[in-house]
Amino acid sequence: MGIEPPKAFSDLPYGTWYATYHISNKDVWDNFIKTGMFKGVSVEGVFDLIDEKSELEKNILETINEILNEQ
Repeated sequence: MGIEPPKAFSDLPYGTWYATYHISNKDVWDNFIKTGMFKGVSVEGVFDLIDEKSELEKNILETINEILNEQ
């Protein structure tokens, strides 16, 4: 997409997601992050589904707008 990853992540394959987080909870920071107990997160999802109801509603609204604009 034309966005270069940070140098520390330059060896990751194209399409890899990376993010940064601010941990404001001192207990979590001290006992999990700094100790290395917590190493990362996993993201799972289905990202290519289209809500058919939303698509149908969108098409109906577009048709209504077309009809109104023709008058």
